[in-house]
Parts: sequence; C-alpha cells; structure tokens
Amino acid sequence: MKPIQSIKANRTNSFIHLNLLYKFCFFGSSTMSQQAFNAGQTKGQAREKAEQWTESAKQTAQSARDKTAEVAQSAHDKAIDVTHSAQNKSADKSHSTRESAQHGQEQTTGFLGQTGESVKNMAQGALDGVKNSLGMNEKK
Repeated sequence: MKPIQSIKANRTNSFIHLNLLYKFCFFGSSTMSQQAFNAGQTKGQAREKAEQWTESAKQTAQSARDKTAEVAQSAHDKAIDVTHSAQNKSADKSHSTRESAQHGQEQTTGFLGQTGESVKNMAQGALDGVKNSLGMNEKK
C-alpha cells in the first residue's frame, strides 16, 4: 500500500468506527432508554394492579365485617324476641293459673258454703224432729 492509500484507508476506517460508535451511542442509548421506559411503565402498571387488589381486599374484608355485624345483631334481636315471648307466655300461664286457682277457690267456697247450709238445715230439722217427739216444740 502506498502511504496515501494508507491514510485514506485509516480515514475510512476511522470514519466507519466513528459511524459505528455514533450509531451505538445514539441507537444503543435509545434502545436502553426504551427498555428503561418499558421497565418503568411495567413497574407502574404492577404497582397500580397491586393497589387495586389491595383496595379490593379491603372492600371484601369490610363487607365481611358488615355482614358479620348484621348477623350478630339479627341473632341478638332474635334472642331478645324469644326471651320476651317466653316471659309473656310465662306471665300468661301464671295469670291463667292464678285465675284458675281463684275460680277453684270460689267454687270450693261456694260448695262448702252450700254444704254448710245443708248440714245446718239438716241439724235444724233433726232438732225440730227430736223436739216434736218429746213434745218440746211449742209453736206460739
């Protein structure tokens, strides 16, 4: 090779090297920038999805707490209703028993009163009979 051709070859090689270096820096950094952008975008989407899942889980937990509270309140109300119902039935039975006992007492009192009157009348009749037999029954 002649020295001029060598200089031209060196220049051409240098130009090719510079061109490759330029392309690498420009396009390489562009590719790396695009990859970094894509990675950041993916990370952001993942974070957003995680936040959505977290919010959904919070809502589900709150809904479960609300439902549990409703069921507990309903059970409490039902227990109170059953207790009141039992108390009312007990009071009704007690009242009915008192009325029945009072009625029985009235009937017994009436029966004993009638029986006492009957016994008194029979005794008076027997006494009158004895007096008549003995002639002691004086009618004025």
